[in-house]
Amino acid sequence: MTAPRSIWGKALHTQLVQHQLAQAGSRRLTSCYVPNNQRSYSGQADRRRARERMPEDLTRSRLMAIASGDPIAMTASMNPRILAKEIEWLKDPRVLADRVGRLLRAKHEASAAAMVRQAHRQGISTVVSWNTLMKYCMEQGNWRAAFKFFNDMKKRGGKPNQATFTILLDGFRHFLTPDRKNSECFAMAESVYRSIFAPNNPVQPNIVHTNAMLSVCEAHGDMVKLWRIAGELPENGDRSPDMITYSIILGALQFTARADLKKIDAKDTDKISKRKVQMVQDAKRVWADVLHRWTKDQMPLDTTAVSAMAQVLLDDVTESSYYDVLALYHQTMGIPILATRPPENATPPPRSQYRIRGQARDSAIDQEYDVPFENEIEKEPTGRKQSDIEDGLSATEDAEENFDSLFDPIPSGDTEILPLKPGNKELTMIVEACSQMTQATAAGIAYWNHLTSEESPYRIKPDEQSIMAYLRLLRHSHSSKRAVQVIRDQVLPLNNASGKIFHVAMSICRRDKKNMSVLMHANDMLALMGESLILPHPRALESYLALVQSLSEEPQLLLQMKGLDTTKDAKKESLQSTGKRLQANLRLTALAALRPHIQNLDEVMEQCSSLDKDEWDAMEQKKPLSSARWDAALMRGGDLIRGDTAVKILNWARLMIDDTLQAHFSQFLTKEDREVLQAESKQLRPYSSDKAIQKYKHNRISLRPTAAQRNNFLQRRANFETSFNSKELGDKEEQTEEEKQEAREAQPVST
Repeated sequence: MTAPRSIWGKALHTQLVQHQLAQAGSRRLTSCYVPNNQRSYSGQADRRRARERMPEDLTRSRLMAIASGDPIAMTASMNPRILAKEIEWLKDPRVLADRVGRLLRAKHEASAAAMVRQAHRQGISTVVSWNTLMKYCMEQGNWRAAFKFFNDMKKRGGKPNQATFTILLDGFRHFLTPDRKNSECFAMAESVYRSIFAPNNPVQPNIVHTNAMLSVCEAHGDMVKLWRIAGELPENGDRSPDMITYSIILGALQFTARADLKKIDAKDTDKISKRKVQMVQDAKRVWADVLHRWTKDQMPLDTTAVSAMAQVLLDDVTESSYYDVLALYHQTMGIPILATRPPENATPPPRSQYRIRGQARDSAIDQEYDVPFENEIEKEPTGRKQSDIEDGLSATEDAEENFDSLFDPIPSGDTEILPLKPGNKELTMIVEACSQMTQATAAGIAYWNHLTSEESPYRIKPDEQSIMAYLRLLRHSHSSKRAVQVIRDQVLPLNNASGKIFHVAMSICRRDKKNMSVLMHANDMLALMGESLILPHPRALESYLALVQSLSEEPQLLLQMKGLDTTKDAKKESLQSTGKRLQANLRLTALAALRPHIQNLDEVMEQCSSLDKDEWDAMEQKKPLSSARWDAALMRGGDLIRGDTAVKILNWARLMIDDTLQAHFSQFLTKEDREVLQAESKQLRPYSSDKAIQKYKHNRISLRPTAAQRNNFLQRRANFETSFNSKELGDKEEQTEEEKQEAREAQPVST
């Protein structure tokens, strides 16, 4: 074996060989990461599998070695003669970059780097290819290799373009956290940003670069640097702030405030409140600047900045901030305010220490956070003179800040200001604001009807997130009837049904147990879940069983309960007998509603499938898996169900069946009811054994629908869509006839 030529190459070479020996065992090495004279060309598939088995740390080491031009690492590249022949057909920079991208996707990093370097030596424009290499390194989690390629390009005389700096800054952002642990990465990002302003840099800096650097400061949690960079922006020109700039600053205020709140003791409510007030005050100061530039027609307003401001207000602890969310959307989108203004705070919020412009920074703080990295910049650029900053600062200090009218409607002036169009994000924010207010549940329902009804000018089609927010609002008011209506009239027609929606909706019924119609609403919810999901959601069934148990423990609630057979004359029986009869009737009604869902779970338990660790972890984190979704027709049909959760539901149902078969309920059961319940109890008995419980508890097992269940679901979905379309067509025809009748009545009578 040829000896490595450098210490770095020797260490990397040893790691790679040891890893391949451990993975391949006694087989011959097939990876393309060993020297040419030691390769074994046993097939491309073996080499690909060897590359895929490479650990993450070795992948990063390999990328760093390739970026450094290490001879050992570069032996994996293609033959120089083949490389030169291929470059003859890659004279176009875009075609060359596409070829480099294909090599990188195939994990041939050494060949891609060799091709870029060889093409640069032949005078071909390679800046796009260098950008492709840097972006790939960032995606692979190696920002050092990306920066190494950046320096390699400059050493070879290559000139970066605007996309080069954007790729680097966007990449650095993903490796930073608010705890400021990776200070080296942040210092390198700041160095790259400052190098844009170097006199010998051909790239003209613009607001995109500044926005990328502001995002880096946000991810690092360094508000000192963020305010300083924002304060350097000029009032006009290509580098003047845009809506993305303000959105990043508003998001950074919220991001850093949340990071600070994690460090405060939860019992110290005063510090928590002060920190949130400071965040809101800073955000209001930013919003005042946004309104000034928007009303002066210096910058168009978009929904991103409005949503960022609304999110900051929702993080506050005062009802006035929640009301300001409604006023904000009235100011920018013309949505009427349907809630009552809450009383003002007794004490005014304290002044904030930050300014978006004209920051007075102590030189010691600047020196602490200003880490020099390269000697390309002698001094930092600034958009305004120091005298202007000091004048503006003194004027701000003298004036008392007052944001009482900050969210008032914009008065009509010479410039026509068109309101923005709301969407699902705005609908969700408004509903969440009403949920946080004490007396705004009715206002939230009014907002929902105003924004989603067909008669409104907005006609927003709710998505899953906005529906979840609305259901949480209904849970505060225990509105089980409205929950059934929104699922039947808005969720199912838009094919937005999911297990989470039915779980929250059933929890509304659980809280609304004093409603005499709650059992009917809960049964309707189960029926709707059976129509829209392949398999029932276990948490929804759990809430239903808990509701039935709670109602059974309070027989007085069953006397007027709708959905139960209460026709028998209660005067001829004792009070105790009436209670037992109603309890038995409740259990029979509940088991009849649960029966199809229990049968579906029982059918899929026999063909449960095991999951690997990644799939199981994704299920634990409630993240959708691509392998857990069906084809397009079944995209919203249902998700995987954990086996231990299904066993819990089946055992709970069996306990209810066995309790119903007890002697104190036997006189209220018919012979047919008793036979059905006994058969179902026997069918569910195996799930109560210790063997079954341990099997589904300790193994990574999930339940998938059977082929028959999937086909039945497709048929139900087709029938529902047909009936829904027919209903819509009938409504349109009826509306057309009414319009014709109105037109005939409006015609003048001929004489």
